[in-house]
Amino acid sequence: LRFAQATARRTFSDSPIGVLSIEETANLLKDGSLNLSQFPPVRVFALNNSWFCFDNRRLWVFTEYQKHFRTRNVEVTVKLQQRISRRGRFTTRNEGSSITLVDSYRIGV
Repeated sequence: LRFAQATARRTFSDSPIGVLSIEETANLLKDGSLNLSQFPPVRVFALNNSWFCFDNRRLWVFTEYQKHFRTRNVEVTVKLQQRISRRGRFTTRNEGSSITLVDSYRIGV
């Protein structure tokens, strides 16, 4: 599963227990305070024989969980998107292999 966007905010406003940084959310998942089943489904779509995820903060958290437990697979619920329906949501510059975390986005120019 690949990242659809080039960047993601560090604040995880829809974590299962409220507003947290995505790093804090990953740590709670790793120490067992959160379970994978508590997260909403991630929205995925296929493009050029690869699977991409619109929910990049959740994907980043799941990737950290995977690294921590040195497991090849992490089972999460997905929601298949038939098409890319939101303009500007597919911004990856490296075929989705990684994402840059940012503190906030600049509004305007």
